[in-house]
Amino acid sequence: MIAVPDSHGRRARIVLSGLILLLAACHGGENKPILKPMVKACLIQDPPPQADGVVFFDNVIANGDSLSMRIVVRDSTGLLDIDDVDVVLRYDASFIQVVSVGGQSTLFGTCNTVNPVCGVNSPICLADRVSANIGGQGFFCRSNGSSPCTTNADCTMAEDACGNFGILRASFAVLTGPKVCSNNPALSCASASDCQLCVNNSSRACTSPGDCGTCSNNSSQACTMDSECTPGTCVSSLCGTGTCPGCPSVVVSGTQVIATLALRVMKDGSGSLRFVVSPVPGSNASAVRKNLGDQNVLFFPNVDATDPSVRQGSILVAGDTDGGHCP
Repeated sequence: MIAVPDSHGRRARIVLSGLILLLAACHGGENKPILKPMVKACLIQDPPPQADGVVFFDNVIANGDSLSMRIVVRDSTGLLDIDDVDVVLRYDASFIQVVSVGGQSTLFGTCNTVNPVCGVNSPICLADRVSANIGGQGFFCRSNGSSPCTTNADCTMAEDACGNFGILRASFAVLTGPKVCSNNPALSCASASDCQLCVNNSSRACTSPGDCGTCSNNSSQACTMDSECTPGTCVSSLCGTGTCPGCPSVVVSGTQVIATLALRVMKDGSGSLRFVVSPVPGSNASAVRKNLGDQNVLFFPNVDATDPSVRQGSILVAGDTDGGHCP
């Protein structure tokens, strides 16, 4: 047996004694982990005030500190024909984080995949989730989202806090493209059937080659038989169908999904998640469009793009560790 030098033995005894004292200080010698209370998330909101022409949050599911929901559009008139939805959301990024924004089998199809109707990637879906989660749009009291603050002490309502607000911008757009016939760019179209034109005269619509006869002595004169071209002959031509590029817009029917949204509530407390709206067409706010024109649609609940004190609809997003916020 190899003898351990006495200096090593003393060092080992000192370390062992310190370890015993440390363990004895941990609840009778038991080494128990310190557990942080789990945040329970919930969302409570008013139903939209109108049955048609409205975008709102639907199918909200809470799972621990996370919330998943659908952003939907509802209309039953058959008149809401759209090709673009811009979603702008305002929230306290120090309280809520957007985990994902997606679109699979939605109103416009599945994001960034080939649309079988038009053969191009459509719809195109974009979202600035990472930058929105940083905040940077101003510090306001979380209870109303409009009172400026620099510290929690500036927010005097019970359980209020000073929040760092962020703006999420997401777009879901069908590539409708220029609606003109490939065999006559001067002719607009809604579908390929509008582009059935005579090969020898692309300004003439046709349904069969018989519609495309022209006189040999006057190519601008249409004919179906030689007698119409005396003394010339009637020369038949082909009837060809061009393409009408661009994907079709979509008519909303009932309640249909625009996108899915997943959130994480970061701490105990409460706040809100609202659509940013503006009465000014083309502004940096939520909108539903057709051919770049804003449609008359209500986003609910909402907050004004320039004045955050102007709000419509009640919504509460809560993080609960003690049973005081969520049912």
